[in-house]
Amino acid sequence: LGELQLQAGRKRVVGFVVLVGVGARPAAFDAEGLVVLVVLPFDVGQRDARLGGPPGLLGEVQLIRQAGEEGVLPALKQVADRIDALEGAAQVGGCPAEQPGVQGDRGARRQVVQRVGGGDGVHNASRVPEHAGSVGCRGIRYEEVVFMGEFVRLEVDGAVGTIRLDRPKMNALNAQMQAEIRQAALEAGDRDDIRAVVLYGGERVFAAGADIKEMKELTHVQMLSRAEVLQQCFQTVARIPKPVIAAINGYALGGGCELAMCADFRVVAENAKLGQPEILLGVIPGAGGTQRLSRLVGPAKAKDLVFSGRFVDATEALAIGLADRVVPSAEVYVTAMAWASSFADGASLALRAAKKAIDEGLELDLDAALRLESTLFSGLFATEDRTIGMASFVANGPGKAHFTGR
Repeated sequence: LGELQLQAGRKRVVGFVVLVGVGARPAAFDAEGLVVLVVLPFDVGQRDARLGGPPGLLGEVQLIRQAGEEGVLPALKQVADRIDALEGAAQVGGCPAEQPGVQGDRGARRQVVQRVGGGDGVHNASRVPEHAGSVGCRGIRYEEVVFMGEFVRLEVDGAVGTIRLDRPKMNALNAQMQAEIRQAALEAGDRDDIRAVVLYGGERVFAAGADIKEMKELTHVQMLSRAEVLQQCFQTVARIPKPVIAAINGYALGGGCELAMCADFRVVAENAKLGQPEILLGVIPGAGGTQRLSRLVGPAKAKDLVFSGRFVDATEALAIGLADRVVPSAEVYVTAMAWASSFADGASLALRAAKKAIDEGLELDLDAALRLESTLFSGLFATEDRTIGMASFVANGPGKAHFTGR
């Protein structure tokens, strides 16, 4: 049926999936109707090959495709047995028992949460991410999904969490998506296993702005309360107490640009377009655009963009400080992940304090900001990381400490 994503507990496995439903509806199923689900692992980096994976399974997959109605279940059982054997061999080789993959008990209930391409559609399935996860047993690539909304999910790969926007076609930020972004941001901020965060809208677009079809029906009274909720959503992202990097492909306009400015850094594709075009709708930015943009690029340039509603390309965004790095489109997410991963082994409490000092200090007069800095600096002397860092510096020189996050 094509390339699918399997949700097994809190792990997600990406692979080539064969499934059979009940009766004459093999592609329309729910948890009760699922008979067999088999994942053929493949290297996501070789996605175009579509049939990569352990030798010996490809013929069995073809057998399933060619089998008549009476031969499908025996063929699936044959493949399932092969998967079990591979998994067992991988675990003998030292892979943890909880490592994601197809579990030995084929009667266990599994939930398919993602799908892309290939064969007939699978009903009630979301979309598969366009990027690869970590490498597990036998080349299976996986990530942990720790929050799953309809349009937003939080994935954990190593020590980096990705807040993935996924509302086709343009990631228009409707009220539900805003609420899910806030939930994902709160989860990312609370989890100790996440040391840095990437905001990612996919390979084609970051977010093209608010859902105007939804917004145009709102009254003044309705918008008074809705605007406050929107501000709270984006403030939650801005206040994630960890380094946050926006990975921007395609358009980041209006609310999409405002969301990107909530990040600490922005990695922008060469073909990206950013802007605050709200003036063309007869309004102004309402989710931080007038404030965060002026703090990033200065008031004169912010007025230029807000007054005109014009878009800026990646080159201009980099020149004015709206972008921090510009890379080819295919490298945006990889670059953001690598940058985020560079913070994974850092002193997380010191990083939290540094972000707080800079962000909150900008809202204070200099004397108050200096007092905030002094308080945060002194407080770090109560941490284990400070003891480790200074001892390591004296013994081995800079940059060699192994921090604990305590």
